[in-house]
Amino acid sequence: METKRVDVLICGAGGSGMTLGIELARRSISFLIIEKSPTPFEGSKGKGLTPRSLEIFDDLGVVDRIYAKGWTDFILRRYSEDGKTFEDLNTHEAITPEPSEPYSTLLLIPQFSTEAILRERLGELGHRVQFASELTSFTDSGDSVHCQVQTPIGMQAIEAKYLVGCDGGKSFVRKSLGINFEGDFLDAPPYLAADVEVEGVTPNVQHRWGTREKHKLFGIGILPHSHLFSIQAALPEQSDKFLDKDVLTQLAQERSGNEKIKITRVAWAATFRFSVRLAEHYRQGRVFICGDAAHVHPPTGGQGLNTSLQDAYNLGWKLASVLNGGPVTLLDSYESERRTIAKGMLELATGIMKKAQLGRGRETHQLDLAYEDSPISFKGSIEKRGVRPGNRAPDAKLRGAGGRTRQVFDLTKGTHFTLLVNGALVEPEKIERAGLRIFQIGKQSELQDEYLEFQKYYGLNDGEAVLIRPDGYIAGVFTNSELTHAETYFTSLGLNSWQ
Repeated sequence: METKRVDVLICGAGGSGMTLGIELARRSISFLIIEKSPTPFEGSKGKGLTPRSLEIFDDLGVVDRIYAKGWTDFILRRYSEDGKTFEDLNTHEAITPEPSEPYSTLLLIPQFSTEAILRERLGELGHRVQFASELTSFTDSGDSVHCQVQTPIGMQAIEAKYLVGCDGGKSFVRKSLGINFEGDFLDAPPYLAADVEVEGVTPNVQHRWGTREKHKLFGIGILPHSHLFSIQAALPEQSDKFLDKDVLTQLAQERSGNEKIKITRVAWAATFRFSVRLAEHYRQGRVFICGDAAHVHPPTGGQGLNTSLQDAYNLGWKLASVLNGGPVTLLDSYESERRTIAKGMLELATGIMKKAQLGRGRETHQLDLAYEDSPISFKGSIEKRGVRPGNRAPDAKLRGAGGRTRQVFDLTKGTHFTLLVNGALVEPEKIERAGLRIFQIGKQSELQDEYLEFQKYYGLNDGEAVLIRPDGYIAGVFTNSELTHAETYFTSLGLNSWQ
């Protein structure tokens, strides 16, 4: 049996697996994505994308495709207990758009649409998912990971420098590593999620009954740009009988009091119990876990898929840096950064569920998440002014010397680090290096802060600079002197000088 060799084997072709694949493909890292299911996932499941995830999709080159398949405006129709009266609610807090935040609202889009777009982008970069391929065993030898994969034509041997388990809440990779999945089931009824064809329901709103009694909850609403409706319902028991269209019709009529509702076809459905679990570790040797393999929680707040995407976006550039000769210690920051975020996300999602909270405010947008204690942030002399290490880098409008408007996000888009200097850069030859783009902002520079947005959102004094990581977070804020003496710090990020 011939052994296939790659830099990274990704186990699981959901949102996190494909995001990781796209990140590696953009950096010309060899990899393979395997998925044990014979076909792509067909359910709507993770339907909400946060503004932070939309920023990531902008960087990956797919945000307009995502918007074309989604909705930002949708109304929740909440019915009285007898089902005879209702009120229409906008459950997502209206936020006045800021120039620093180009995407200010949640986007409703079925997970099957999101994943189809990611597969398309992956194909454009020269890669495809290998479906019907199940990881059956792996061994970390210290130098590489030796994997056995069952395919329709037999067993396949794969040797990878790193293995990443993006294989969901029942992760084979996590279980094989023996990583403790801390947590438990919540005190909540069993739950149904389904995509159906239905009669007797108006498509212009999301309908919700039983919002005041969690065991009677029943919701149904049309999916964007689809003939399918999504159902979410609390169940009296966890049973596959609720996957049947006639049983679902009976449940819908009982909960709504509307005998005109009729489920005519079930396209996808699943029943499950809510649990909150967080992996004790995200890495063991050369093997990582990512997404739902590392954290599971109730769907309230729409945080799960988004957190999974951002896990992959965090890990991708670090793996690529190490594979290109960067320090292995860079990989240690993946768990320390992302596990802290996941812990907060689990608390948020659980709190929303327990309060039966319908409204969704800024705390669900993920724009304020930060790596405050990141081990790879630069600890300089500039504190408590403007942007800070570990914060998300804000967008801002600038004017190019040629007269065209430029956005900070235009400058950061891609696989590189970005250094924004307020004024002239002293001794640029000490700073220039592969993987780093430098932009000077000032009256005699290539970019001008004509709209005063850069000063407003970054707060840099003359001669100061900010380093932005490939994932859009602030790596450090520097004085000119600190910048010219930051060689050790740059090297720790995999940014080696030309000398």
